[in-house]
Amino acid sequence: MKAFEFKIIVEAASAEMMKNNTTIFHLVVALDAAATAAAAAVVVVVVVVVVVVVVVVVVVVVVVLAFVVLSRYS
Repeated sequence: MKAFEFKIIVEAASAEMMKNNTTIFHLVVALDAAATAAAAAVVVVVVVVVVVVVVVVVVVVVVVLAFVVLSRYS
């Protein structure tokens, strides 16, 4: 094999590797975006659950206080 032929093969292999690296890079970016979206969804779910729990606790406290006040002054 001549040195010139070897150089062409190496350049072709390098170009293919660069193309694959670009594909892998795009895949990593897509996975990162998906992970970010999943994390955002988890944060939204946690916030909604916390808000619901706080609202339920406030309602229970108000009902208990109302019951105590009504039973004491009636």
